[in-house]
Amino acid sequence: MRWGELDHVLVFPDELEEELDQNEQMQRGLTKKRLGDLVRYLTEAEDHFFSALTLIILPRDIARPALEADEEVGEDWDFKFEPHNLPDLGQQRLGKLTLTGDVRLFPADGQHRSKSAMKAMRQRRTLSKEEVPVVLVPYQNPDAVRQMFSDLNLNAKPVNRTIALEFENRDPTARIAKEIAETVPLFRGRVNRVNNSLPKSSANVITLNTLGEASRRILQALAQQGAGDGGQTAEVYQEFVRNEQNAVAEAASVFETIIDCFTDDWEQVLAGAERVAGELRDEYLFPHGLAWQALSKAAAVLIGEYGDAWEAPFRGAVAGFDWRRTASEWRGNAVIHNEDTNRVNNTGPAINDLAEKIISRARS
Repeated sequence: MRWGELDHVLVFPDELEEELDQNEQMQRGLTKKRLGDLVRYLTEAEDHFFSALTLIILPRDIARPALEADEEVGEDWDFKFEPHNLPDLGQQRLGKLTLTGDVRLFPADGQHRSKSAMKAMRQRRTLSKEEVPVVLVPYQNPDAVRQMFSDLNLNAKPVNRTIALEFENRDPTARIAKEIAETVPLFRGRVNRVNNSLPKSSANVITLNTLGEASRRILQALAQQGAGDGGQTAEVYQEFVRNEQNAVAEAASVFETIIDCFTDDWEQVLAGAERVAGELRDEYLFPHGLAWQALSKAAAVLIGEYGDAWEAPFRGAVAGFDWRRTASEWRGNAVIHNEDTNRVNNTGPAINDLAEKIISRARS
């Protein structure tokens, strides 16, 4: 169906609040952030694509099921299917489906996609002519719709961030991060492109997810540094990453500075020694995702404050820490010290705390 056609017949959960009580609600509420992201996707990505919407054929009187036309129903039908009697079609049922003007279509699955398309059409009218695949299901009762929503979503498993970045080719930051993975010697052939974590035995030194987040921070700092105080941050960033070759070179240089602060420890990994990457993670904090994030965040802040002179205060700050996991200064923040283990606390607050420690020492 075309989005323009759906615009006239779609009905969303908030429009049914007076017709259904709390126990009969057939959808979750809309998430505004998701809508904004999807609207931008539809209006900015020329090759945008949505998977099929599951739409319920909903009668105006939702106290009864949707009725298919037959002799018993007479004129009080909601939908009619007229099959085409074509030969050799096997199990296919091709035909003509007619909906009366009384029915509405309720998204049992795809309400965010539907709502975002309605909003995007206000910005880009040609979207009204675009088609989206739909699965139409006759309404029975609220419980049946609720069960369908559960069936469609309960066992769905979104891909992890690393896989998503590996397959992402539209976002320039993702492309730059993957290019950095091939440019920086330590990363080359040692980036986990499948999972968001590194097993103890892994010879990889960073995940693509971590590299992507760290790259974005560094790129934002480099972009703003080049632009000075003028211009909107988002516009400055887009302009900077548009020259991908230059962005890769500058960001890779920052990563090489971070790595060089631990050059003696990474030496054997660069030489190709087996199991060394895992052994470093066993003993030290710096090879973990938490530290990569904190180090990149600190570097980004210092680039913003010191410009091209950021390296000296950064190196001095990093050299002033004891990076062993057993060090007391990490206790309760970056590392959770127990009797038998020193677990790395890879959380947002711990990342921010470690970054702030580096920044504070660099400023002193």
